[in-house]
Amino acid sequence: MYKDRIWQLMSRKIAGEATPEELEELEQLTRRHPEERFTMEVMGSLWPAPPRDDADAEAEEAFRHQWGMLDETEAQPARQRKLWPWMTAAATVLLMLGSFSWLHWGKKEEAPLAEREHISEVHARYGARTRITLPDGSVVMLNSGSKLVYDNDMNKRSVREVQVSGEAYFDVAKDAERPFVIETPKLRIHVLGTAFNVRAYPDERFAEATLIRGSIEVLLPGQANRKILLEPKQKLTIFNRPAGNQPQGPEVFSVSALEPLPVEDTAVYVETGWVQNRLTFRDESFEELTKRLQRWYNVKFRFEREELKDFRLTGAFAGESLEEALKAMQLIHPFRYRITREPASGIVTIY
Repeated sequence: MYKDRIWQLMSRKIAGEATPEELEELEQLTRRHPEERFTMEVMGSLWPAPPRDDADAEAEEAFRHQWGMLDETEAQPARQRKLWPWMTAAATVLLMLGSFSWLHWGKKEEAPLAEREHISEVHARYGARTRITLPDGSVVMLNSGSKLVYDNDMNKRSVREVQVSGEAYFDVAKDAERPFVIETPKLRIHVLGTAFNVRAYPDERFAEATLIRGSIEVLLPGQANRKILLEPKQKLTIFNRPAGNQPQGPEVFSVSALEPLPVEDTAVYVETGWVQNRLTFRDESFEELTKRLQRWYNVKFRFEREELKDFRLTGAFAGESLEEALKAMQLIHPFRYRITREPASGIVTIY
């Protein structure tokens, strides 16, 4: 179908992979079908090709250096159990562009990922981060307390699919013929060739998708006719509904530009600082920050005074021990702590 071919060619153009022959073919198709030209122009305007500045180049080099220092983890075959439900809602375009669909470029009906025979799970335990190379050559870095599920036969599929619980940074191998799809309980992300971060921990009040370079399309559960297209250096945040609310109604979300956090004469993004082995946070409540500290240092936190949970904190830790981090935070807000060591981890009591 000509629409499918136009979208294939447009996607390769956006990803910077289109050959001169494919660009000419795209031009010919849009001439024969001028009703598609407006759609193509709007899509193209969403992804201007920004020049790579020195900060971007340095950030990417830091990412790659950090990845190279991590040992690669061998995936374990998954046990036969249900992971989480697939999102059942169909999704179309936020921008009301009509019948956009990147998910069905020649896609065959395939069994859900959890029901396939050759799937693998990789876990990053608390206090550790893990690097994995997928069968298609894509590289994934898992943050502490996260899980990745993928199909060992993804190279045989028309769509490359994975599931994430927790936080992961992806550098996806380009393949415009076979989109890359990430499922989380709150987000469904369609990718070409790109680098981005996904954060979807079950115990947090929000989920995030952060685009570093390339292009991604995000679908929200339960919302028909809605797709969100991110530009580089943008993030999408979805906020969970308060407990007790009924599930009807649209998800509350926002799209915002990334703002670097100055750290030791360099700029670090809070959303991806962990890839450089930095725990970064900006204007975060003490209560929310302790969830990240628990995963980072493999400890548990308890508050004896409720008012301490609302302290707001900004900072970055690179190689600090747990006690060094706590003492640094005490310089911002006064509190006391005690650490009780246990065989598997430890308990930090804030009072």
